[in-house]
Amino acid sequence: LMPAPPHDLTAASGAMVMDGRSSRRALTTAMLDLASRGLITFREDKGFLSHKVEIDVDPPEGHATVEAQRRLNARTRTGPAEDVALKKLQSLGRSEPGSIIPSDKLPEFGTSVAAFDKALEGHVVKRKWFAEAPSKVVTRWAGRGSLALIGGVILVFVGFFITMSGLVLVGAATIAGSLVMLFLARSMPAVTMAGSMIRAMLHAYRRTLEKTMEQARSMQQVVDESGLDWLE
Repeated sequence: LMPAPPHDLTAASGAMVMDGRSSRRALTTAMLDLASRGLITFREDKGFLSHKVEIDVDPPEGHATVEAQRRLNARTRTGPAEDVALKKLQSLGRSEPGSIIPSDKLPEFGTSVAAFDKALEGHVVKRKWFAEAPSKVVTRWAGRGSLALIGGVILVFVGFFITMSGLVLVGAATIAGSLVMLFLARSMPAVTMAGSMIRAMLHAYRRTLEKTMEQARSMQQVVDESGLDWLE
C-alpha cells in the first residue's frame, strides 16, 4: 500500500472508486470537501417543525484555528467535479441576499448533478482508475439486456402461433437471461488495476480508523494514535 493517497485523488473520486460508480455519497463528499476548504459553509435553517440546511457561498473568515485547518485542506487543488459543483452553487448564491442559498432554492442545484457526475467520471478515467466511464458501461449493458428482453418476448409471441418445438422455451429462457443482465448492469463497471490499488488502500485506511476510533475517547486521540501522518 502507498504511504499516502495520490495527490490527484480527491475525496469525491475516492468515494466513486469505493462505490464503483457515481453516487449520492460522492456528491455529499464533494460538498463536505468544499466546506472543509472554507469555500462554502452550511447553516441550519430552523423551521417551526423541521430543520433544513442553507448554504453560504461567501463564508466569513473563521478564527485562527479554523483558518489554519482550511489552509491545510486547501493544499491540494479541487478536482473538475468539485469545480462544477462550486460554480453552480456560487451562481445560485450570488442572486440571493447575503450570498446564502435558502433551503427552498437548493433543489435547483439538482440540475447540475449530471454535470458533476460526468466531470467526476472523466477525472477517474483520465487517472486510469476506471477503463471507461461507469455510466457508459451501465448504459451499454442495460441496452443489451433490453434488446434481449424484446427478442425473448418476440420469440414467445411467435412460438404461440407457429408450431415449432421449443421456441416458447427458448424465448422464456431469453427473457430470464435478459432480466438477470438488467439486474447486473449497475454492477458491471470495474476498476482498473490502479483503481483496485486505490480501493484496497482506502479499505485499509478505513479499517485503521475504525479500530482506532473503537478504542479512542476523542477525535484528537484518533488523530494522534492512527499512525497516519497525513491525517490532521
